[in-house]
Amino acid sequence: MIAVDDESNGYRILILPAAEMYSSVLKAVLASSAYHMALRFAPDRQKEALQCARKFYTEAIDELVQLSPNISTTRNNQTQNTITTFVMLICGMITGSSDFPILFKMLSSSLEAINSGTDLIPFQDFLNTQMRNFHVENIIGLTTMRLLRFKLYAKPFLDSNEALKRLDDPESLSQGLECLLQCSRLHPEHSATLTQASGLIRIAYILYTRRACNKLDRQTSNSLVEQFIVALLNYQPTQVGWNVLVWATFIVAAESSDPTHRSFFMSIFHQYYQRTGFGNLQTAVRMLEEIWENEEESWTESLPGWKAFIM
Repeated sequence: MIAVDDESNGYRILILPAAEMYSSVLKAVLASSAYHMALRFAPDRQKEALQCARKFYTEAIDELVQLSPNISTTRNNQTQNTITTFVMLICGMITGSSDFPILFKMLSSSLEAINSGTDLIPFQDFLNTQMRNFHVENIIGLTTMRLLRFKLYAKPFLDSNEALKRLDDPESLSQGLECLLQCSRLHPEHSATLTQASGLIRIAYILYTRRACNKLDRQTSNSLVEQFIVALLNYQPTQVGWNVLVWATFIVAAESSDPTHRSFFMSIFHQYYQRTGFGNLQTAVRMLEEIWENEEESWTESLPGWKAFIM
């Protein structure tokens, strides 16, 4: 989920403290953890872990429902709703559930409401404080930053027409890559590697936008796919940023046509799954298999039908 796991990992130093403040956030975090343990780390106790996960997930949903009538009354309620929905979106990625469209819509609406008329502390300012003080504004800043990245990656899985409109705007790519830029500023020793990651994402971006508007010939497509593969082969799984290339890899894999290339991408998704255990990666494999079996159909138009988020 992040390029560099360090002291600025907002999931650890912002979301976890928020779980101590808000019951619904705690339930969402516990649900995410239990699902992840059930799917990856506890095969011998999977039934018990899944029961706990479903219990916490249901309780988080119930608290969100109870909170809904009062969301607009206080900023505290708005914050709680936003963070809970954000964590539940991550939970959906862990399980590979089809709740993604509604959760993403809820998160977008929540942030629009909470940001209206209010100047938020920028995420980079928070980083510069070296985590000295915890404040709910920092969480919203983190979530806003993540949402800009999510919007770049999520649109193809929500609405292909809207995706093309958004991705056709160069600023959307810059916003989506801002997290990698921030990591490069904080960790100049990894700058070259993170720049390489950005380059791979740009290739996927080009392939999607050109395919979506039918401006991609086979020769150009194959050339870009091969360029991506060569670069990814030089990107070791142990290097920082490798885990944030899931979206880019999926988009390029969907566009690929050569059997050798497709075999390569399947092996990469196996590595991704071995590393994270996220259920949406298994969904990605099924999606790719169907896309490749129906080459006459537009794969960019087929993505929203899966109600999945591959990132």
